Amino acid sequence: MKKWLLITIMLPIILMGCSNSGGSTKDTSSEGLSENAKAVKEVLEKNLQATQEEEMEAYLNTLVESGRESTKNEIEGFFKDYDIKYELLDFEVLEEEETKMKVESEQRATAEYIAEGLSYHDHIARMEQTFIVEDGDWRISESKIINTDIIN
Repeated sequence: MKKWLLITIMLPIILMGCSNSGGSTKDTSSEGLSENAKAVKEVLEKNLQATQEEEMEAYLNTLVESGRESTKNEIEGFFKDYDIKYELLDFEVLEEEETKMKVESEQRATAEYIAEGLSYHDHIARMEQTFIVEDGDWRISESKIINTDIIN
């Protein structure tokens, strides 16, 4: 279970840019969102910011507890080898329950540093993410890439 959770959370971060299909930019305002949807969007924004700033503890706090340790081991190398700038371009609620929410988002990822010998493709990724309430807070429990548009 932990390995599956790690793959579903880390794969989008590590392997973004490996495929190529359409993408677009849209308004990301929180207008019209429920309070829970606003809270989920805030968690997603914190996740992207923590990833961009390579703040491990802040990043892990956006994830369900069961996936943190294995994810930490994987993301440490990513933080060392890449500096990526993230931007949330679109956010849409697909399913909303009291303690579970599925959203679709569009995120731009642009490399600012790539370790020698490695490669990375700037891209816009369409993601589907599931959030659950854990210990009173919304956290990411699953994340998968729907499609990716290479932009460099």
